[in-house]
Amino acid sequence: MKKLKSIILLFILFTIFISNCEIPLTENKVDDPAYIRVWVKFHYPENSAFGKTVQEGDSLKVQCTSFRLYNDSLYANFYQRKNQYRQDRRLVPKINILNQTDTSYRVAYGSVPSYTYDSLRFQMSPLDTSFVINGNTYPLTYQGEFSNTTVNIDRTIAMEQNVTTDIYITFRVDKAVVRKEDMFHLNTVGIDSMAIESIKIKKE
Repeated sequence: MKKLKSIILLFILFTIFISNCEIPLTENKVDDPAYIRVWVKFHYPENSAFGKTVQEGDSLKVQCTSFRLYNDSLYANFYQRKNQYRQDRRLVPKINILNQTDTSYRVAYGSVPSYTYDSLRFQMSPLDTSFVINGNTYPLTYQGEFSNTTVNIDRTIAMEQNVTTDIYITFRVDKAVVRKEDMFHLNTVGIDSMAIESIKIKKE
């Protein structure tokens, strides 16, 4: 009985001790995200040999996917909509790059950690293994020599909390579609390629 009373007394004393102690509550600070939008526009000189070849109704459709901002080996994925957390090809726009207009197509919109990144990469892939130019259908190669569908923009991009960064990329279609003998190749290699005419970064 004495042992039981001692245990009860110890329990009461321990409870009083705990109730009088101030236990510090810690909270991990979570930064608000930054937002990024990627826009693409396609252009070719109408008076060039390529431009004179293109006719109304010609078609070479592409899709832009697999968007990543890199800092060295670290990266952040983003997609077509602000709160999208995985790729959904139903949301990816299909763009006919031979339908020359002054339109900028928004191909990505997402949230990423606020951070300074050193490159942007994504895929620009054709929807088919052929395309139509001058009313004729030709096979289109987008793998192997003379071909590349990875767009790599080596540029410092500072992403800030609650700030939207817009990246505008203009492609020269006549430089991205390369003819070697009887084969056409799609080549959208990064900033050192003549396929990219200009890159503009704006913040909102």
